[in-house]
Amino acid sequence: MTALLVLLQLTLIQPDAKRTPGKVNPGITQGNIAKTICSKKWSTREVRPHSSYTRRLKLDQMQEYGDTVADETDKCVPRSKNPKCYEEDHLISLEAGGHPTDPENLWPQPYNSKINGQIVGARQKDFVEGFIMTRSVLQLRTAPRTRKSITHIPV
Repeated sequence: MTALLVLLQLTLIQPDAKRTPGKVNPGITQGNIAKTICSKKWSTREVRPHSSYTRRLKLDQMQEYGDTVADETDKCVPRSKNPKCYEEDHLISLEAGGHPTDPENLWPQPYNSKINGQIVGARQKDFVEGFIMTRSVLQLRTAPRTRKSITHIPV
């Protein structure tokens, strides 16, 4: 139940769909998910981009998204230009077969967005993604359906 509440709140902090519509990894298909994302032997380490790439991309995308507010207090004010306030995150997670390096699948997600007084950000989204993937593998959902549940979170 907690995961579902977080899921509903996360709909308010999704990326701009024009800049970050989500992109799937063409190397992960319905035909090979049993050997890739649904296999206990498979790891996101096999496809995760190097931090030097995501660090540069995060800075560029922060500018594009308008995250340029001075943050002298270092407390991650809304739209802060401090890169430490964001995680360069995959909209469609690597665990769900998201593209690892395409900028259309990556965005600077805030760590500390507040909605109704509660912090809802990158760490909470990671929790929800884990919940969705566990349920998906257990229910043997299709890869496209899992990806859609992440990019089109219902309100």
